[in-house]
Amino acid sequence: MSLYPFQRTAFKNLCTKLRNSDSTLVCMPTGTGKTHVFSHACEKAKGRTLVLAHREELVHQAAAKIRLAGVVPEIEMGLYKATADDSPWPSARCVVASVQSLNAKYGGFGGKKRMHKFMDGFSLLVIDEAHHAASPSYQKVIDWMRRNNSNLKVIGFTATPDRMDELRLPFDNVAYNYDLPTAISDGYLVPIEQKTVYINSLDFNEVELSRANGDF
Repeated sequence: MSLYPFQRTAFKNLCTKLRNSDSTLVCMPTGTGKTHVFSHACEKAKGRTLVLAHREELVHQAAAKIRLAGVVPEIEMGLYKATADDSPWPSARCVVASVQSLNAKYGGFGGKKRMHKFMDGFSLLVIDEAHHAASPSYQKVIDWMRRNNSNLKVIGFTATPDRMDELRLPFDNVAYNYDLPTAISDGYLVPIEQKTVYINSLDFNEVELSRANGDF
């Protein structure tokens, strides 16, 4: 899988950051190929890789791109079951999982969660839409994976690194930040065109506002 120059820079930078830190963040706008970059990382990783996402379509999208990079992944989500580490069958080099499934109960194993089926340790954890990584469900997965491999490296990918609740994202540093205006000026994204539509008949007086941020 070939990468655009800015994607190669992102990959080179994250490799450099991970030499001296446990985790790093890559910020790239939607449409600039975050999945291509972390698929390349999965292909180059020396050990096993776990890719974590929060929506079904993102899990399948990641698995498809990783397959194009030359790695055959397994999926842990809903009815999809990746090979357990205590299975007599070889464990997959790459597992793509939903965070909800990994935090769900692992049927018939005394209240254990599905993440507990992975015991031998991953060397690399990739978090798609990494602005969600500050939430407890993600932290439980990260803690479990680190418990099984103290040398685990974590890479987060996001287009929106700022959270409305202002919680700090759990990454040591930022490896690469490719902003939207630069992506447009470089010709990788089309210019934004905006059109405002006024509808005078709409009345928002009875619509509640969030106390946290003032949004509807």
